[in-house]
Amino acid sequence: MPTGRVHVFVFAPNGELIARIKSCAGPNCTNVAIGGANKDRLYITESATGSVLVADISGL
Repeated sequence: MPTGRVHVFVFAPNGELIARIKSCAGPNCTNVAIGGANKDRLYITESATGSVLVADISGL
């Protein structure tokens, strides 16, 4: 059972939780950045596997 930070939480400006994105690579999400031509991608680093995950956030 993972004990690290498996999820990235996305909050609206008013503080409401609008999304929870679970890592599919490992238990330690360590950093995030927003990018893509339309700022519709969330890049997530995962330290246990050395992966960079990409989440589509265009609907958020």
